[in-house]
Amino acid sequence: MTSQTQNIFIVVGCICVLFGMFRLIFVNHRNPSNVSLVNWMFTGGLVEFVAGLFKGTLSLLRLRLDQNAIGALSVYLGLFIMWLAL
Repeated sequence: MTSQTQNIFIVVGCICVLFGMFRLIFVNHRNPSNVSLVNWMFTGGLVEFVAGLFKGTLSLLRLRLDQNAIGALSVYLGLFIMWLAL
């Protein structure tokens, strides 16, 4: 695989991971229209992301495709695409 192809795979993988991350954070936030900037400054929504990833993984294991499952699937797909670039 050439380095240009690897770069394309890495960029596409990062976009998938970011899409899934933002989807999980905004779906799991109590008030999605008003995300607290203090939360973003200190943790970057890490707790909400991990909680959403956990809920989404459980939904995928139960074969249900809800909003958390779509976000988790996007994160896993992005990580797999980046792994392919190695």
